[in-house]
Amino acid sequence: DYSGLYIIDPETGEIPNRIEDITADKLITVGNRLIIQTMGEIEIYNLETGKVEEIEPALKEFFSGLSKDQGEDQEMVMFATNTLAPGSDDSFYYADSTGLYRYQFGASEMEMIMNGNLCALGNPTSTPHTILELENNTFLILYVNTDSYSYSLKYYEYSKEASATPEKEIKVYALEDSNNLRVAIANFQTANPDYYVNLEIGMSGTDGVTASDAIT
Repeated sequence: DYSGLYIIDPETGEIPNRIEDITADKLITVGNRLIIQTMGEIEIYNLETGKVEEIEPALKEFFSGLSKDQGEDQEMVMFATNTLAPGSDDSFYYADSTGLYRYQFGASEMEMIMNGNLCALGNPTSTPHTILELENNTFLILYVNTDSYSYSLKYYEYSKEASATPEKEIKVYALEDSNNLRVAIANFQTANPDYYVNLEIGMSGTDGVTASDAIT
């Protein structure tokens, strides 16, 4: 509730611990860890002590990079949706508009499972709501379709034959980034999975490049 998070023993009904002053958009448990997500950042608590755990270097680097990118481009934050899901073998999954990632505690980096540019994750109108890990590297992702206020469930499976990036490439150049542009690209790639759309933006808004400079 608004006063904090209560940890309840289901067998006795007792409350052995309470974590105060937390606000979570999403929370999951992995082993004895509680992982809380707020605005693209995470905090990790020990369920036995209720104390904050130090975030491992690979996680800290990954999420600080996300915060930096979002801070530099406020327009893109609107559809940089994200979600967490528990995994097997002391791991968890994180998804946003850039892709689906897996992290196993103790690892040296976040592993990208799916590139958001090549699936519905990169579509600004598809917000990932729930991720479910199935057997043999397969996943179900439930999306909220913000343009039609409906839900869609997509099934993903790993294939050794499939290329990480399609061999056919289309280059798209735009002076400024936009929601409509990314929706059009996402829809095209969904209908044409053998093509990769390489989007290049001329003016990021942070480097002082003008329209005439970019066109030149």
